[in-house]
Amino acid sequence: MDDEFSTKIREWLSMTKVGRIIEKEIEQAVDENTRKLGKAMLRKKISPEEVAEETGLDLEEVEKLQEEK
Repeated sequence: MDDEFSTKIREWLSMTKVGRIIEKEIEQAVDENTRKLGKAMLRKKISPEEVAEETGLDLEEVEKLQEEK
């Protein structure tokens, strides 16, 4: 393996790690926004079942959000 090829492999691996970090941060932001939306829906007296259906959250998670309100 020559130096140029090994350098490219290191760059690729580095980008992969960065890509994974970015992807994880995006997922966390989406999850947080989904929970915020769920809380807002609960404040508007929408049933936990409807909140779970519309947000994709588990009913258990929605019930936890309801306790946090």
